[in-house]
Amino acid sequence: MDRRRFLKTSLAFTSMASAGPLVLRPVFAVEQDFKFEPDKPIIPAPANPSAWPEFRQQLAAWREQKRRDLKYSAALYQREDFHWVPSSFACCLLMLCDETFYNPKTGRYTVRSFLNRARHEFGGFDSIVLWHAYPRIGFDNRNQFDFYRDAPGGLKGLRAVVNQLHSEGLRVYIDYNPWDTGTRRETKNDLDALAELVGDLDVDGIFLDTMDRGAEDFRAKLDLARKGVVLESEGALPLERVHDHHMSWAQWFANSPTPGVLRNKWFERRHMQHQIQRWNRDHTGELQTA
Repeated sequence: MDRRRFLKTSLAFTSMASAGPLVLRPVFAVEQDFKFEPDKPIIPAPANPSAWPEFRQQLAAWREQKRRDLKYSAALYQREDFHWVPSSFACCLLMLCDETFYNPKTGRYTVRSFLNRARHEFGGFDSIVLWHAYPRIGFDNRNQFDFYRDAPGGLKGLRAVVNQLHSEGLRVYIDYNPWDTGTRRETKNDLDALAELVGDLDVDGIFLDTMDRGAEDFRAKLDLARKGVVLESEGALPLERVHDHHMSWAQWFANSPTPGVLRNKWFERRHMQHQIQRWNRDHTGELQTA
């Protein structure tokens, strides 16, 4: 099953399953005092369809004015090495100890079978975050970078995994834990250690765990290590950093009953926001927003 068919089927099923008893309501409910709120992560939309044309005008005017205010530059999105970003829809946050990805009995990574299962179930992934240290970190003095070095096969083994994922058409990220401060220290600062790891593993991005943005000089350091490496924040990315963060999580963003507009995605259409509501069992809302 391809992903488009999976999503259409899922939406149809979840809509029927959550419909409940039939309740007759006016088709065009009168809406009182709708307020345009562009500072919210998802800009709420009016419920009354007659208000939608004005809402679209407000969206367009807001984006134009905000880009002027911020002196916005889309230069990084225009670079050829970042043209892959807008098509990286489905991202997997993968524990390296996941036994569907690594077989501890044979001592081998099972990349192909892992990917084939995902393709069969829902159309597959576009990218994968290699999640390494948490929740094991802290039991000894190893730091977050050590956990990548200590993965089966070491950095050479992980590089082979990255190469295989690349050959299957996926992009690969490493994870950065800024809260890792009580373990063994590297001889260099975290940004330099990350840039070095990017080069060693040939990865395509860094997931900024718990962070809403990376340091200002991160971009330059990454460009020296490898071209086309993205930063993806976990926290809601501030609008003024959309220009140098190609991706961000849209984690537990509250939407309006009539689906609104993801603010950062509207501000820069090439920016990729990955919606996530981990621990939730019903993901209808995320599919509807998407």
